[in-house]
Order: sequence, then C-alpha cells, then structure tokens
Amino acid sequence: MRRHSGCPIACLTLLVLAAAAATAFAQAPQTYTITMKQGPNNTTIVTSRDGSKESVEQKVPPSKIGPGMHVRLLYDLAAHKLWSMDLEGGPCSVVAYTSPEVPGPFDPISSGSETMARMSKEKLTPLRSETINGLATKLYEIPAPEIKGKVLLFVEEKQNFPVKQVFAFGDGREITAMEITSLSFDKPPADLFVPPKGCQEIAGSTSATGGHAETQVEEKAAGEQQLGEKQAAPRRAPARASGSARTSAAAAVTEVRAVGVQPSHYTAAAPAAYVFTFAITASGPLEAQWVLVSQADTAWASGKLAFEAAGTKELEVPVKIGVGNGQHWEGSGHLEVVVSGKRTFSEKLPVSADCQAK
Repeated sequence: MRRHSGCPIACLTLLVLAAAAATAFAQAPQTYTITMKQGPNNTTIVTSRDGSKESVEQKVPPSKIGPGMHVRLLYDLAAHKLWSMDLEGGPCSVVAYTSPEVPGPFDPISSGSETMARMSKEKLTPLRSETINGLATKLYEIPAPEIKGKVLLFVEEKQNFPVKQVFAFGDGREITAMEITSLSFDKPPADLFVPPKGCQEIAGSTSATGGHAETQVEEKAAGEQQLGEKQAAPRRAPARASGSARTSAAAAVTEVRAVGVQPSHYTAAAPAAYVFTFAITASGPLEAQWVLVSQADTAWASGKLAFEAAGTKELEVPVKIGVGNGQHWEGSGHLEVVVSGKRTFSEKLPVSADCQAK
C-alpha cells in the first residue's frame, strides 16, 4: 500500500499520544487497568497490565456500519505471542508478536516508546488545567494540518499520559478520539493473563502496526485508477477472498470507518485527484476484498487486505476522476469490505472539483 507524506487521523493519533507522553515515565508503571472510550461509535477498551503481559478487552457496539464485536487480546511481550479470543463464543488464535509494546491506541501509558523519543523535542505549552473523569489534566493544543484544524490533548498532570484527545476540524466538527473513563494502579486479577488452550496457530507474525500482509490492488495500481463518470466500471460483488491469509470461522470485519479524503475540493488541473483513507477493524485473521464505490454506485478502485490477527489497519486509496478543465463536479466515495459474502460499509466522504487549466 502506497504511503503519502500527509498523516491521516489514525497515524496522527499515535503521533499525538507520543508527543504527550514523551516526557512521561522514567520508570513506567507496570500494573494498572485502564478503561477507555474510543471513536464516534463509543468502542469500549479495558486494558490490564501486569509486567510483560497485557490483556485488552475490546467491545464494539453494533451500528449501521458494522455488526459489532467483543474480543480479548492477550499479549505476552516476553514470550512474543498474541492470543486473540472471541468472547461471543468463537474460536481463538495465537500468532507471533514482534513489537516491544502493545499497539498505542490500546495503552496510552506505554504507547509508542520509539515515537515518543522522536517527539520529545516538541515544546508543548499547557493552556489550562481541567479534571477529566477524576484525573487532573493539563490541556495542550496541537496544530493538525492533516485535518485543517487542531488536536486538543488532555494530559495527566503528574505522570504525563494522555487522558483525552479531541480532533477539532477546520469546519467546526469535533470528534473525541479517546477518553479514559477510569484508571486503577492496583494489580489486575491473575486469571486475565492465563493463555487459552486449543487456539489455532497462525503462521507468520504481527506487530503493533499490523501484520506483514500488504494491500494488493487488482488490475491497475491504485495510483493509476482514472475513471470518469461515464467510464466508471459497474460495481460487482468481489469474489470470495483467497490467498495466503486464512480466514478464521468466527473472524469478521467489525468496522469500516471513513477517516478522510485529501483534498475534499480539487482546484488544480484535470483530472481531479484524491486520496481516500479508511480504517478497517477485524476480529481475527482474515482476508477481505474491498471496493471504493462512487455516488453513482460504480467502482473507482478495488483490492485485497489481509489480517494476521485481530486489529485495525488503514487503507489509502488514490483515485483520479475524469473531470474536464473548467468543469464543476460533486460526488462522494465510500468503502465496501466483503468477507465470505458479508458486506460492511463506511460512511460517505463527499468530494468536489473545479478543475483549472495549467
């Protein structure tokens, strides 16, 4: 999957977490339980740590864009293993885990030590003090050109970990990306860290940034997709995924979220060029087909995305739309992801263009 210099929201989240925590924890706590709410769909995450082991229980409520899920991830950072358990009665899996910490969004206390070091040079000045769910915090405001706005970051006063993050967009919208609702430094129950038995062993490995599988775009490279409204291909249901990644019987895509599109309004020379960004969450190992669908229900681009374990991955899809110079055009795009015939949809991202000759 091609990367771009602009950092989308999920990437920005990790950078912001790192900036806040750069001065935190010369000796980080090793026992705690964090309960968080994340994202506009109010995902609940309960992270419990005891030394080198962490349990992450994630509950995504059903919504119009997905069926929801209830899973628990068990990280053994010393043994380099990750167990993924479906708490709604499905099977479990185990895969090699190569990162020194759990993914940053799951643990704001220990998140992203390497990124923290890179961001430690940021000079952040607090605007005011505020209490968030019983935690004394200081508010920092960080420019965020990626969303044409800013990030409001509430950092715990004594130990400098993020307590709440709010994305304030340039158009006035605000989205709470993360908020700690409760925190305890008591030792968690020992039974949380007992590995389940009989789990399916998954080949390969995964890390804090996802598995080693890569997105493959069919027929043309994503960057070469160029479709006008009249030439756009009719949308077809993707064939069932095949390939090296195995789909667990209970694994499913639980959420497909529209992160953003750059630019939302195109004003340069034809054709109009955009980069759509989406976040896809899976409850276990699977391989999915995806289609970027236009407002006219035609396919702008398609491809495959593999998960080696439960988690969230970003997908960036560059497209070019055949709008002529001097023409005004408005449309939208959304992502459809299919696993074993089951479709999950993202929100629509509106786009427009007023192409001008060079």
